[in-house]
Amino acid sequence: MKRTKYIAFSVAILAILVLFSCKKDELKIHKLEISSETVVKGTTSATITANYTYPVRLKNVDAYVSTGSDMTVAEKYAASVTDNVFIVTFNNLQANTTYYYLYEYSNGVDIIQTEAKTFTTNDYSMPTVTTNDVTNITTTSATCGGNVTDDGGLEVTARGVCWSTSPNPTISDSHTTDGTGTGEFTSSLTGLSVDTKYYVRAYATTSKGTEYGTQKEFTTLDGMPTVTTNEVTNITAASATCGGNVTDDGGFTVTARGVCWSTSPNPTISDSHTTDGTGTGTFTSNITGLMTDIKYYVRAYATTNKGTGYGTQKEFTTLDGMPTVTTNDVSNITATSANCGGNVTDDGGLTVTARGVCWSTSPNPTINDSHTTDGAGIGAFTSSLSNLSDYTTYYVRAYATNSKGTRYGNQVMFTATDNICFTVNGITFEMVAVAGGTFTMGGTSEQGSDVLDNELPTHSVTLSNFHIGKYEVTQALWQAVMGSNPSYFSGNDQPVELVSWIDCQEFITQLNQLCSSQLNGKQFTLPTEAQWEYAARGGNQSMHYKYSGSNSIDDVAWYLSNSGSKTHQVGTKSPNELGIYDMSGNVWEWCQDWYGSYSSGSQTNPTGPSSGSGRVSRGGSWSSIASYCRVSGRYAYNPDARNGSLGFRLALVQ
Repeated sequence: MKRTKYIAFSVAILAILVLFSCKKDELKIHKLEISSETVVKGTTSATITANYTYPVRLKNVDAYVSTGSDMTVAEKYAASVTDNVFIVTFNNLQANTTYYYLYEYSNGVDIIQTEAKTFTTNDYSMPTVTTNDVTNITTTSATCGGNVTDDGGLEVTARGVCWSTSPNPTISDSHTTDGTGTGEFTSSLTGLSVDTKYYVRAYATTSKGTEYGTQKEFTTLDGMPTVTTNEVTNITAASATCGGNVTDDGGFTVTARGVCWSTSPNPTISDSHTTDGTGTGTFTSNITGLMTDIKYYVRAYATTNKGTGYGTQKEFTTLDGMPTVTTNDVSNITATSANCGGNVTDDGGLTVTARGVCWSTSPNPTINDSHTTDGAGIGAFTSSLSNLSDYTTYYVRAYATNSKGTRYGNQVMFTATDNICFTVNGITFEMVAVAGGTFTMGGTSEQGSDVLDNELPTHSVTLSNFHIGKYEVTQALWQAVMGSNPSYFSGNDQPVELVSWIDCQEFITQLNQLCSSQLNGKQFTLPTEAQWEYAARGGNQSMHYKYSGSNSIDDVAWYLSNSGSKTHQVGTKSPNELGIYDMSGNVWEWCQDWYGSYSSGSQTNPTGPSSGSGRVSRGGSWSSIASYCRVSGRYAYNPDARNGSLGFRLALVQ
């Protein structure tokens, strides 16, 4: 039994030995197979990346490198192994040298070396350098420089720029030395010739040789000074102010500077000129002795021993020698006189010997018409116009005269007539004079889309002179005449309301009796519809507003949106062009006419239809929307109608 066990154990041992022997033979036949290999060579290093095929993944691979084929003296490097890739880097190599290398690995039983291969390191390269732009160019110097971006593997022992009057300069030509190594540097080029073209290149030198950057070109300045010309100011009939700025002397001392001028382009110092100091910097020049109303050309100049440089050319024209005068507004107008005046702001370079105003019934009056003489010289003056005719429109201009001639100011227009004040039982009221004229009545273009059919067709109307109330008839005036106050909204200076057209006729009858001694043959009445609209539009001073005195209703009217549902004291909004108040808003105003349709024909002093059922009212009221307050808007009430938004104003006619 024991013998049987021994035999079985021996057989097992033998089987193991046989198996081990077979495995060892199998391993020996497996070799490292490189499927791909990349060699990246530098000048002093090389990196090899290898992809391998092997049944058993390797854990360690060593590489040997040597300058000879005898690998026994090779230097050993350990490769990094990841999956089926290993990488090895050889350092401290010599440039431009052939090296032998092989791999060593273990297959688990033996240490195996591959066959040797070779690679050759790169040679050292030339340095890389760029050339900067040339700046700070003068007559004899400039600034350049460069940047050494790569030393090629060798130390840069010198760098700078070289220049010549011939292309492609080298360090055999003029050059600077601006340090060593890589990086940027700045170079100063000196000893250059005036007004000369140069070529320049940056350079960098190593033991390998000298490399150059791209070539730049520049030309030194010509040595002439640089000067700019100022704008021409303070121009009169005989003088002006100019000047300039010498910004660069060109490397030479500026011995003279100033401006030169002529009636021909491109003046030089051979023409008229000033001398305004020396050196660089700004200067001011006074140009004198000029002729009136002449075009001149002017240039600044600067002179050195190199020559004379000129600035850009400017042009200007002297004044014509005529004075400058403005016309004042006309004030204190009466039927026979008025005040005006003006201001002589410039005498044109010649003494003003007479000044004043001139006037005429025709536009553009001159001193051949009626005129005043109000002193001499420049400055403001006041003039009195006399011997005017009542209700006559005049045109007036200020004037100023010197030896060159007479110049006129802007034209203003006015009508010579008096406003008239009346007093009844202690209450004073004013009637505004309205000079007659011709106007277009009805829904004219400035009335826009608010125009209603009863405002059409528009038609031409000519009116004689008349007066109209400056304000709507107030409750105080009504009570002074009638002895009572019918108004709903109480206030002495508020417009009377709750009065019918018939009530107004009775008031006017009594007013004419009370003022008979003051009327001088005139009579109070209600305005005709045409008189009312002409006055509301501003008469012959009309600016063609939509409302009476403005295109903005809030400036001139109390109406639905701002009245607070009540009347207001008269004259608290802005007046119109004639100085009349509240012709838009506050209360509707009775007119004398029967209400009827318009005709297209021209009319003179129209009084409306001969009969009708309603009397015209105009202007809107505190309860009206804006469109009812327009100067062409019209409405009709029965003559006996009364309400809190219905009042009137007076007219005065011959």
